[in-house]
Formats: sequence, structure tokens, C-alpha cells
Amino acid sequence: MAIIPFTVPANVTSRGNQFPGLDVQLAYKVHSEFLRSGRVPIVEVLNRQDWPGKRDEFFNGNFGAIEMARAAGYDLVLVGFVDNMTSLDQMSSYTKVIETETGMTIWYGRVTARTKRDQYDSLRAQLALPGIDIHPHRKPSLYPSFIIDKLAQCIVSNINDDYRVVPE
Repeated sequence: MAIIPFTVPANVTSRGNQFPGLDVQLAYKVHSEFLRSGRVPIVEVLNRQDWPGKRDEFFNGNFGAIEMARAAGYDLVLVGFVDNMTSLDQMSSYTKVIETETGMTIWYGRVTARTKRDQYDSLRAQLALPGIDIHPHRKPSLYPSFIIDKLAQCIVSNINDDYRVVPE
């Protein structure tokens, strides 16, 4: 299976190989989850930096992704689209698994990962002494890694549970 980096909002996309964004991070997390699950024997992230029209392609055929995966010798390609984030505590993604030979979508789903960071921060503030920051070096993150990890786990789990991905 080939995995194409996810289509994400512009403010969290990669800026070259040295600054990977949410698009590439999520693709590699999904890659790791598939390898860990053992359900798909060969998985590779096909990371292409410039892709004009990629955002529109998710809802209109995914011809570029199918062509790239087919040229690399893969039977399946996974493409994803991350919704605009309205909260720092949740992230949603539409994901498709497409058969490269026919161009047919064999799995499609929407997954949302949520955290309880608000409750954690509130409890931490209640337990801490006034005026003392427990984590003075902690920087707020636009998309914390645990949300990315959870979203990748949910995507792979849903695909593995709903459909037998590996053709026999």
C-alpha cells in the first residue's frame, strides 16, 4: 500500500523536507500503525513535495495519487484530507483506500480524535500552587503529537476492522 501525505490546511503543511508539517507527520504515523498491525505487509509513504491541485483532487478522483502508486507498483493507495481545525483538542480526517488498477474506492471513512486537555489543564491549575508554573518550558502546540498519534491509530483501526485491505 502506498500512502500519500494527507491534504491539510495551509497553516500546518510542510515547508520542504526540513520542516515536515501535519501532512507528512500523519502519513508516517499511519505508516507506522499499519506496520505495527501486521495486516498490510508492504507500506510506503510516497512523499512528493510539490503537487498542484492536490487539495481539490481528494474529492475529484485522486488520479495523481493513483497514477503515482501504480507507477511505483502498489495495488492500493491511501489518501486523506484533514478538516480545518476548529479546536486544539480535536482533529478530523477523511480517508480513502483506493485500488490502483481499477481506481475504485474500497474503503472510505471519517475519523475524529479528541483529547481531554482542557480538563487536564484545569485540574493541573487547581492542584498547583498559585503563581507557579508546573511546566515552564512547555510550549503550546498547534497540533500536539498525541492527537496525531490517536488519529493515525483510529484511521488504521477503522480500516482494519471494516475491510480486509490485503487482496487475496
